[in-house]
Amino acid sequence: MTSVPKTAAALLALCTVVLALAVPASAASENPAPNNTLLIEPETFAVLGPWDAKGNHIRSSNRPAVALAGFEIAEPGEYQVWTRSLDSTDNEKGARRFLLRIDGNPLDRESGQHGRDGLWWENVGARDLAAGAHTLEIDDTRRHFGRLEAILLTRTAFDPNSRERESLRRFYRPVIQPERVFPATAAPTPPGPGAKPLVEIRNADIAVRFFAAKSADGAPLVWRETVFLTDGDRLPPLAHGVEPLLAIAREPDAKAAFWDDVFPSWTNKETTAWRVAGREVTLAADIRDPFVAGSLLALPPAAVRALGPRSAETTCRSADGSLSATLRWTLPESGHLVRVEAEFSAPRDAFWSMAFAPGPLFPKSAVSAVQLPPLYQYRRLPVSPRLLLSSKTPHPLALVTARPGGFSRSVTVGVLADPETLTADWPAYDNASHGFTLTGLADGAQAHVFSPVPGGKNSRAAQGGRVSAAWQVAAAPLPWDAVMREADARLWKVRDYREPFANSLTEQALNLAGLLGDDAHAFWLPELKGPANIEAPSTVTHAAPLAYLAAATLARDADFYRRRALPTLEFLLSRPETHFALNAENNSYLSPKGARIAFDNSAQPAAVWEGADALLGRLNPWLRGYVDRQNHATAGQNTARAPGWSGRLALLRSQPSSPGKLLDDAVAEAAAWAARSLTANPARPLSESSFYNTSMYPAWWELLDLYELRNDRRLLDAAVDAAQQTVAGLYVHPVLPDANAPRTLNKGGSFSLRAPIWWGDGVELSRLGWTEEMLPKPRKRRAAPTTLALPEQIVPAWLTSPVGLGIEQPTSVQFAYRPPMSLIMLSSWAANLLRLSAITGDDYWRIFARGTLIGRAASYPGYYLTDHIAAFHRPDYPKNGPDLTSLYWHHVPPHFAMVLDYLFTDAETRTGGAVRFPYVRQLGYVWFSNRLPSGAPGKVFDDADCRPWLDRKAFGVDTPKVDFIGARSPGKFHLILLNQALGDTTARVRVDEGLTGVAEKTPALLRTKAGDGGSLLPRDADGRLTVSLPRGGWAVLSFDARREDFWPSMKPLETAPVKLDLPEGWGEGRAFRIRSPFGFDSVFVALTGRPAQGHARLVFDDGGLPPINCDTFPYEFTAADISPSQDITLRLRLELPGQAAIETPPVTLKGTR
Repeated sequence: MTSVPKTAAALLALCTVVLALAVPASAASENPAPNNTLLIEPETFAVLGPWDAKGNHIRSSNRPAVALAGFEIAEPGEYQVWTRSLDSTDNEKGARRFLLRIDGNPLDRESGQHGRDGLWWENVGARDLAAGAHTLEIDDTRRHFGRLEAILLTRTAFDPNSRERESLRRFYRPVIQPERVFPATAAPTPPGPGAKPLVEIRNADIAVRFFAAKSADGAPLVWRETVFLTDGDRLPPLAHGVEPLLAIAREPDAKAAFWDDVFPSWTNKETTAWRVAGREVTLAADIRDPFVAGSLLALPPAAVRALGPRSAETTCRSADGSLSATLRWTLPESGHLVRVEAEFSAPRDAFWSMAFAPGPLFPKSAVSAVQLPPLYQYRRLPVSPRLLLSSKTPHPLALVTARPGGFSRSVTVGVLADPETLTADWPAYDNASHGFTLTGLADGAQAHVFSPVPGGKNSRAAQGGRVSAAWQVAAAPLPWDAVMREADARLWKVRDYREPFANSLTEQALNLAGLLGDDAHAFWLPELKGPANIEAPSTVTHAAPLAYLAAATLARDADFYRRRALPTLEFLLSRPETHFALNAENNSYLSPKGARIAFDNSAQPAAVWEGADALLGRLNPWLRGYVDRQNHATAGQNTARAPGWSGRLALLRSQPSSPGKLLDDAVAEAAAWAARSLTANPARPLSESSFYNTSMYPAWWELLDLYELRNDRRLLDAAVDAAQQTVAGLYVHPVLPDANAPRTLNKGGSFSLRAPIWWGDGVELSRLGWTEEMLPKPRKRRAAPTTLALPEQIVPAWLTSPVGLGIEQPTSVQFAYRPPMSLIMLSSWAANLLRLSAITGDDYWRIFARGTLIGRAASYPGYYLTDHIAAFHRPDYPKNGPDLTSLYWHHVPPHFAMVLDYLFTDAETRTGGAVRFPYVRQLGYVWFSNRLPSGAPGKVFDDADCRPWLDRKAFGVDTPKVDFIGARSPGKFHLILLNQALGDTTARVRVDEGLTGVAEKTPALLRTKAGDGGSLLPRDADGRLTVSLPRGGWAVLSFDARREDFWPSMKPLETAPVKLDLPEGWGEGRAFRIRSPFGFDSVFVALTGRPAQGHARLVFDDGGLPPINCDTFPYEFTAADISPSQDITLRLRLELPGQAAIETPPVTLKGTR
């Protein structure tokens, strides 16, 4: 709770007394309890209108908006109504107001005028309420950035400001969700039994039939059905019924559309009716409803004629004869997709759109799945129709899988964007060709397509002008994912189209590792022990801490360990959250509890602690206590960070020789989790601000890890089900017909963008490489339009194609940069898809894995990609800029982890396991979940004592088309080569004899197949080796080498962290001894206290270590390069202003002899 000055607290107490006098004595004497107090969370409302759900609150969209729900009162009486809203003392005080209505009656005063900074409870009136259901409306009366976090109704006199917000959760009750009231319509008369079709068109898989039908008043209509010709179950024909074309006209003097939201919107004067809590409530229509974007005219099909064996044309006419249109239906040679071309002549000047929905309308109870990415999957349906633009849908489609009456199983019906009308430009809100929704003018689920988009591109037509559009209609006896696959292959021509450009993946990994350790360019804040988070000032975030430890071991780099890996481990041991700053003021990333030192770090899951233990060589047994603790803490949970059974997997990795019951428990928990997460099939739509890859579907990544240990089909099936959602969120357009066609970038030598200004260097509002003239004046975080001078460049079209890239969240797709859509380049799912392809033998997953990662960058490319850009194919891009892609420095470690995971997974899966290294799992921060080499010995064919190694000085190849991984055992050096090109290629291999230990001119044993005995490959005249690789091919070169034991043999530590007894004001202390795999120990001491002017001195009583001073928070100390056998005795000398210094008792951290 926000602290209150004493005078304000006194006034608050007085107001509470006055309030108590105003309520009945019985209420004043009551304590709040669930029977007399009710907490309502507005973000749970299904009917929000244009109010936006943002995490734990709703936010005004500054447009007419009324949110509606019902609530249940247990006991009758007079209830005080409180709202927790946002206000400010000096920034438009009292301006963010809105009004509550209960049972249609407004409360006494508007909310949002409490006059305090931030969120605060304010009493807005009282109401006598009978037991039972009531309606609640939240009217955005002021339309000015209002925020509502919660509503509390209580019969008692207590002030919710006197309680911690979290303590009020016990009063929470779910709201009653409204149901839409639709007007009744007369159904047409279907064709009778045995009726013969007027026209039939067919291909190898389906027949589309058109029958004669009649309207309620006897007018002729055309009825459509689909016959499934290749379905083994012989399902009956699917009746689509009479499918009208809808023409929507928006007057030319109106604003065409509003685009500044996830959904477009249109001003209108329409209303909608809702039934809730026994009342029918009429509200203004949601301005995001495309059916009220203009005047609506239905044109049912009235006639049909055949154009050929696979083509027909229907004529659609309005009932009053004022408008007619033609629909041409064309079947491909095979498949379940029908191309529909629609056209009419505009009767007047207007913004015109057409809407079409293939029948039937499915009852919601019959629906098993829907798909309209990124917002609607499983059984999630919008309460009111909302239009998702084709530019915002990674897969531009809307599908409904449902079981019609009389069918033995489900079918999928839907609409898809036609590839010939999709824009070839980078997706943007102003170039969308189609819009989609899953609900319409009747109660149920039915996919609709709108084209042109109302008020959008090509929608304006003068009188007599041609209005035309095209889309695809799907009807298949298949689940939605099979229809999506068919569209990927047949419509959008998704294929393996990428290869390395200027750098291999190995070179990218090496460049990323170099950036991680670059003091001049990594924006590492040493006093905070982490990489800068550009969205908050002087804040660090560890999104993939294990990446630093893996980089140190892979490169055999003890200096990197000291400068990056060790401080990262110290961060984990002393920071309670993944983010850290010296204070939380004006910091959206950090809670006040996070701006402190603490030793109960529960932010990291068990997998991270197990990974730290493994990467340190299992030399610190005390770390296993953290693994056990976090495994216990997360058991049974299901979060975006990690499933509950993830901790069991972490324990299995730490003790692989005796899985036993632990493996049984992990499998049972994972199978139950999968059943809950997938087969429960959630129906409630999520917020537009939800992260797609953490909220919209379950985190399936570790199911494959568990499946490798126990081939339980349930685990694999669950992984496949969830992976389909991953792929649905990957862009398949603009369609790329000629991948090698030339594309000109930065035409005229300039590039324009509108980019937010963050704390680019971690401290000041800036962007790397932007001059002072390019930044807004005064400097603000707002998105700044600017034009940069960049050289014109011609590249192959495939290089900058977004096909295969994903999104962060529906809101940031548009709002990070406008008007272009913002895709992301942190595709941590890539290696997981690659593994899934290897396990299932299904190349579909491999195509998307490669499309999302191969040939994307030379180093760290940034995060948001908003246009055709190639600047990040320069290795120095993250060092010199200019920043075109939002360089999030805390994303560099997960980017490194993503590339490493793909590289090592590719080696393992291509070789069929002949090359395999133990791994740890980095996870816990959004969807950044990746395997990293653990540093422990793995195998290369029959050599089972190999440690992986990346070092561009010691070995390499002369082409970016080939990836390379080194591996060293005591007497062998191996080099693994992977061809990433789209064709055959040749690599010349370089091996430095001095660094690798390989004898000069020694030939290599060449193996290119699993189980291959190999053949000797001689050196070329210059000492190199030449290897030819087919597309998708690999090779392993093995050399005899001098015996080497780079990693010293050490005993595990026997000492555990020690709690330090500290004087008052200094909090709690801990002393850690940490053993590195590089042959030395370190000591880390941290204190939780933060005295303003304290002085702390760490003194070592023996060993010759110099004392360490610290005069400011955080009070912490590090001493490295300690002999593993040396005992360390230490004490603290602590001093506060005006007080004598106090020395703590000595503490000894024993070495191991």
